[in-house]
Amino acid sequence: MDENGGNHIHKQDAVVEKELAEVQSVREFAECMKQLLQQVAETPTLRDLEDWGIHQGKPLPRSTVSDVLAAKRPPSDRLLRNFLLACGVRDVSEIRKWLEARERVLAARPVSRVEHGRAGSRDVSAGQFFVEQDNVVDHQRWIQALDEELWMWGTTLSMHIAYLEPYIKQALSRKCQVKILLVTAEGSAIDMAAFRAGPENTSKEEQRERLEINHRILRRIAAPGLEIRSIDYLSPYTLYGWDPGLSHGRMCIRLSSFHGTYEMRPTFYLQRDRDEGWFEYFYEQFVSVWNLATPDS
Repeated sequence: MDENGGNHIHKQDAVVEKELAEVQSVREFAECMKQLLQQVAETPTLRDLEDWGIHQGKPLPRSTVSDVLAAKRPPSDRLLRNFLLACGVRDVSEIRKWLEARERVLAARPVSRVEHGRAGSRDVSAGQFFVEQDNVVDHQRWIQALDEELWMWGTTLSMHIAYLEPYIKQALSRKCQVKILLVTAEGSAIDMAAFRAGPENTSKEEQRERLEINHRILRRIAAPGLEIRSIDYLSPYTLYGWDPGLSHGRMCIRLSSFHGTYEMRPTFYLQRDRDEGWFEYFYEQFVSVWNLATPDS
């Protein structure tokens, strides 16, 4: 695949096109997707697809793609479009045929009792999923248990990088990938971070100082697999992800507060195998911002 989505395919195979026109089930749709993938020169692995998706801002979570190709469920509209682009399908008329086939599958697919239950669950106590703070010992434990990848996204991550430095080093030594996303030292994001913190908390100068300290730590532990990017955007939350592309992936989301204390921030945890839809949402948010951020030199 190349950065444009794999220009090794100029027109999808007539066999795939014929079978796609007759698709009525999730299994038949998955078979068409697998056939299309096999047409790509040097057929990419699921890891190749995920890496391409991250670098292009076209999320293709490995676990999700695996489930779709195994006919466990149909792809979302966005996942299908990203998959087609990765396979080199860019012709509007060809894409329309895939979308129409997906609509037929969805129309013929019965809604499970689990999905009915989710649709009806509107009134849930916030106390069931929010906690006031994350547990840094849990971060340590989950980094030590990493299989492949760690994501960290925040303003300066001043409360975590120094403490987690030895565990990040260990993860890198095990050939894990580590992606860290921070704000730029100059720009509107750092100004807004100081405004959000309030006069009794961290000033703009202190924000910059903490950011520089963490950059020095990260430069000290630099190793293959560590990527650091910066962006002039103040996220409404801090995100930590452990193996986010795998079926057992976890995330911690800490909502930001205005003139609040670090401890009093609504925090919740997601598991891909339990919270699939919302896990996908935050996965895609990270990938979208990561793709626009500037790699640190």
